[in-house]
Amino acid sequence: MNCEECPKFSRCMAPICPLDSQKYESAMLQGERVCYFLREIVKPGAKQRFFFFGYGHIFTEILPEVNPLARKHLELKRQLLKAKTTPPIMSDPFSNTRSSFN
Repeated sequence: MNCEECPKFSRCMAPICPLDSQKYESAMLQGERVCYFLREIVKPGAKQRFFFFGYGHIFTEILPEVNPLARKHLELKRQLLKAKTTPPIMSDPFSNTRSSFN
């Protein structure tokens, strides 16, 4: 899987994409956006949500990249630690409500 195959690709402004072959050569500045799926994968219950909403293939692809990316990009690590403490935003694409998974 590559960046262009990500369902969020056309709207994504994150400088670090876990699907990008150049992800370890990329840079991230303080305050830059973080990949939607990286923010969601660090939250409790992420695996269940990803698979429930049809993103299991993305979960499987990016999970092994989370820790190495966080070690390489300290700003990413800081933002992922913050994201881990916030409620999940992944929800049913046919609903305007937030997910109730924990």
